[in-house]
Amino acid sequence: MTAALTDLPPQARPAQPRARSLPTPGLAPAAALARSLRRRLVRVWVLVCFVALVSLADLYLTLLHLSHGGMSEGNPLARWLMIHGTPTSLIVWKVAMAGTSCWILLRLARTRSAELGAWLCAAVMLWLGVRWADYVAELQRLAPVIHQLHQIDAGRWIVMQQD
Repeated sequence: MTAALTDLPPQARPAQPRARSLPTPGLAPAAALARSLRRRLVRVWVLVCFVALVSLADLYLTLLHLSHGGMSEGNPLARWLMIHGTPTSLIVWKVAMAGTSCWILLRLARTRSAELGAWLCAAVMLWLGVRWADYVAELQRLAPVIHQLHQIDAGRWIVMQQD
C-alpha cells in the first residue's frame, strides 16, 4: 500500500502530519548576544561621532586662538608642532590622530574593549570641551593679562601666523 501512495503525484497524496520543530536550546542566548552586539555597535558609533565632533571643535578653537592673540598649549607634542609647524601641519596632525583613533574604535566596535575605549575617549573629549568652555568664558576677564603672559612665559605662549 505504501508503494501505491508513492506512485501518486505529490498533490494527490494524503497530507502527512508535519514534524513540529522544537526550539533550539542555544537559539535564545544567540539571539540575545546578537541584540547585545548590535546595541554595542550603535553605542560605539554614537560615542565615536561625539569624539569626532568635539575633536573638530577643538581644532577650530585651537586655530582661532592661535591666530588671534595666541594661547598656551598643554600637550608637548602639539606645542612643538605649533611652534615649528604651520596651521596646515597642525590640521593634518590633529585630523590624523583623531581619525586614526576613531577608525580603530569603529573597526573593533563589536568588542568590549572598543566600547570601553570609546567611552574613555568620549570622557576625555567631554573634559576637553568643558575646559574650552571655561577658557572662552574667562577670556574677557583674562584679556588684559594675556599680553603679560606672552612676555613672561614666551616658551609656552604660542601665536601662529596663517600659512
